[in-house]
Amino acid sequence: SDINSFKLLAIYHSPDRVVVTISKKGKSSVLTKGDEIDGYRLEDATAQEAIFLRDGKSYRIRLIESSKQNRGSSSVKYIDSKEKKIPEKKSDDKGEIVQDESVTVVDRTLLEHYQKNINDIWKNIGITDVKEGEKIKGFKVNFIKRGSDFAKLGLRRGDVIKSINGQEIHDYKSAFDSYRNIDTMDGLSLTIQRGEEEMELEYEIN
Repeated sequence: SDINSFKLLAIYHSPDRVVVTISKKGKSSVLTKGDEIDGYRLEDATAQEAIFLRDGKSYRIRLIESSKQNRGSSSVKYIDSKEKKIPEKKSDDKGEIVQDESVTVVDRTLLEHYQKNINDIWKNIGITDVKEGEKIKGFKVNFIKRGSDFAKLGLRRGDVIKSINGQEIHDYKSAFDSYRNIDTMDGLSLTIQRGEEEMELEYEIN
């Protein structure tokens, strides 16, 4: 299989974790570092690219949303190619989060914005996995920007997100699967641990 048939949809990159979402012929796959797809092994990632290894050669796949000229397709280069970083595409109209009596309403265009601009997420919130032994029990919010969309969702620093719509998030793949499908949802529920209390944060999407 030719790596040019892949499209890179999303990247999560931290010092100890790499997760990417790859699409091929309309089918998406979530990969963590060391996973293989069609013989290509995910080695690493930057803010804009995923790095794969196959048969001793390294390849870079660039995020499809990172360039206006490159919209709708991924560019693939050998790892030793020299290139200038292309600024991330921005969107001014990304929807809002409003409180309607006891319900938090999230504009669907806001979700679409963050799906297309994943780096905007990490500018506003930081998370790290919480483990019990080798098993991930949730994801802890270790920083959240005041006044950001994520603060408006009711999340606070120190919260541990344990499940999304009742489904436990026990690894990075399940977290990214939920993130990838969020634009198809009409409602969203997060189970979080806040101190000694477990609570539900519920949202309406329209």
